[in-house]
Amino acid sequence: MGVAGFAVNALLVELLAIVIGPVLAQIFAFPVAVTCTWIMNRQFTFKSTELPSFGEWRRYVAANSVGMVANNGCYFLLVLLSETVHARPIIAVAVGSIAGMFFNFVATKKYVFKTQKH
Repeated sequence: MGVAGFAVNALLVELLAIVIGPVLAQIFAFPVAVTCTWIMNRQFTFKSTELPSFGEWRRYVAANSVGMVANNGCYFLLVLLSETVHARPIIAVAVGSIAGMFFNFVATKKYVFKTQKH
């Protein structure tokens, strides 16, 4: 699901960066990508049988906060420190996604969908 989240994030950043710049683009794109990965993780990876809820989404976002910090930290550092990456923010999206991927999977498995059979 990380690849799908990356695709959503990257597409939105590329489209929005043209209009509002890469920093604001990531601020708007990231929550959309996180919500998409939550939906797909509950459907496919963890096959949740419970009804989706705002509480579950909040737990998902909270559990993935370490990965989010790693992801966005890498993104913002690269965009702000490299002219090349500033011009092509998809590079920073990729690096940030890889940085956060491990943390996100472990936290999601352990804290959000812990009662589900995998």
